[in-house]
Amino acid sequence: MKIGRFQKNEIRLLSGYYLMLILIDSTMYSAFTMMILSYFSNQLKLLILGIESLVAIFIFIDTNRKKKMLVGLKLQDYIYLGEFGLILFLCFPNSIFIKCFSYAIVTLSTSLLVLDISKSIIIQQSQFEIGFMKLANLKTFATLIGFGIGGILNAQFIPSLIILIMIVFAVSLILVNRFSKVDSHKSLTISIGKIEDIFTVFVLGILTANTSVWVPIVAVSLQHQYVHLTVIAFVLPGVLTLILMRWLIKLPTVIILILFVVQSLIMIIGFINQSAIVQTFCLAFIVPTSLSISVHLRSQFFKKNTIFDLKSLIQLLSVNSNTVLFVLAILSIIVPNIGIYLLLVNMVSMIILVIKSQKEKL
Repeated sequence: MKIGRFQKNEIRLLSGYYLMLILIDSTMYSAFTMMILSYFSNQLKLLILGIESLVAIFIFIDTNRKKKMLVGLKLQDYIYLGEFGLILFLCFPNSIFIKCFSYAIVTLSTSLLVLDISKSIIIQQSQFEIGFMKLANLKTFATLIGFGIGGILNAQFIPSLIILIMIVFAVSLILVNRFSKVDSHKSLTISIGKIEDIFTVFVLGILTANTSVWVPIVAVSLQHQYVHLTVIAFVLPGVLTLILMRWLIKLPTVIILILFVVQSLIMIIGFINQSAIVQTFCLAFIVPTSLSISVHLRSQFFKKNTIFDLKSLIQLLSVNSNTVLFVLAILSIIVPNIGIYLLLVNMVSMIILVIKSQKEKL
């Protein structure tokens, strides 16, 4: 399907807005996690992950309701909701409960916006793979930059960050008027029994966890051995993702799966030998490889489940990744070296996918 000039311009605008939303979301996530750690013990770093998971679950439930509460609103309404959360934060600067509540509101606002923009980008592309690759590139780049910015902000700078986001939201009100909200008439409710290839959902959940789990681990290793190179753990994976994704996506899925297993083995060796440099370069290659696998798996999963609304499927995967991250964060408290176990589970999953793909060819 050929994309017209007007449609290309709209895709560029949508992509830019999506990038900005992910950057806001990841910066706030990182900054608020640091703020929670400054107030409470290390265990309460799970609080922000818990809020993210609850918000994702709420939106998923709402997408499958006949009478929708928030998902059916206009894009402008989501921005007003976010502005309300930001104002609430500034009005009660000394209440940690209000701060967490306002974070939940802003997360709800950005998640709803991201959901609509994601659906629009995927639908307007000529193929599922192209749409998912664009989203994966943008999300990885913005998330790593956002984590880096939020991680270096002191709690005293968070009000300034809030004001900046308020200004961005206000300006974006003009921008969203140019977007047409994509609605769907499909109303089939998602249930586990009706979903085709549920194993893919599990694999996508653990794949998306790789970046969130391993970037902090590698950053700490670099901080201990090469403190001036810590920022590389955030920047290098994003840069290599932008460079390699277009090449990796053209490779057969089986080759990418095998490549991921080899890279994971090298990463484990680097971790055991406590080599920060080996870990850094392995992570930089693991991120684009796992994202390429995710693009293939997501496109296949969506094609197999076309009876459901695209927005519901997107949110299902969002709930899945948030839940996996939350569970891993809890396990990290009681299980040392959780990153190694995550890689091992990833490797086993990749081997199963290789066997599965070969059987499907027979």
